[in-house]
Amino acid sequence: MCLAVPIVFRFFFLFFSGSYAVDDDIDASDILTGHFLDLLSDTLLDFIADCREFDTEAQNHTDFDLEADRQHRLGVAGLLLQSDLKTAKYLKKQLFVDNAATLSLAGARLEREPLIDALIEGGLWRLLEGRALPRSPEQFAEAQRVVTAQWVPHVLEMGNHLVVAVKTAAQASATLARYKVSEYAASRADMTAQLQALFEAKRLVETPTQYLSYYPRYLKALLNRAERLSAQGSKDEKSMAMLALQLERLAKGRRDYPGLEVLSPEAVQFRWMLEEFRVSLFAQQLGTKLPVSAKRLD
Repeated sequence: MCLAVPIVFRFFFLFFSGSYAVDDDIDASDILTGHFLDLLSDTLLDFIADCREFDTEAQNHTDFDLEADRQHRLGVAGLLLQSDLKTAKYLKKQLFVDNAATLSLAGARLEREPLIDALIEGGLWRLLEGRALPRSPEQFAEAQRVVTAQWVPHVLEMGNHLVVAVKTAAQASATLARYKVSEYAASRADMTAQLQALFEAKRLVETPTQYLSYYPRYLKALLNRAERLSAQGSKDEKSMAMLALQLERLAKGRRDYPGLEVLSPEAVQFRWMLEEFRVSLFAQQLGTKLPVSAKRLD
């Protein structure tokens, strides 16, 4: 039944990544480029195609289809990654490698490995956007040909955005650290939570290209807020009160419907409109990419 799709994808992904033992007589290159991919196509991809016929009155079709498509896309991205580990290794050597980047990561309290792994795998996930996901050997081969050709330039471009964002995040963290524990506790806690949410590796994988490219602006807005906190404490509190109402709406949605912000296009837009709302509240001079206000969010 279709519910097993995510499990099947995860099995193959874990197998490729070494989480399942592989017989010493099997060569890794044969697994990734030879008959094993044919086996994958004949079993996994055909299985997924057949899965679309699954039906039951007890199943919430909309939620189920969205989750199945999400896991399908994540699984295909994982398989594409494991089928081209040479390129993945090359990309790892290009991202956050100089001293300035290392210092920025340390200043922002971020670990390099999870960040670049999310960038590399997320690149494949993003490049699958708008494409029909493969359900046959031929479709998988075509996706592999098209997507991997764009992989390196896409990841390097997104990496450049994140390098700038991480540098600004380090400056913001240093600014926040200068305040006493008792000073502006709620505002500082909110900014810390914002930083954690933006750079959480699992979420970063599924961050759309459009919003990832906006990271430098989001972090500039955060830094601007941190630097002006002492001069605009009361104004920040009022803005924070408006923001908190919307943050609670998103949090409630996550509690009531796990995975909502990646499964629902409306929830995805709402989540990123909150980042634009932060810009409008705390660094209006930077401008927003779409009209946003408390009324529009309601």
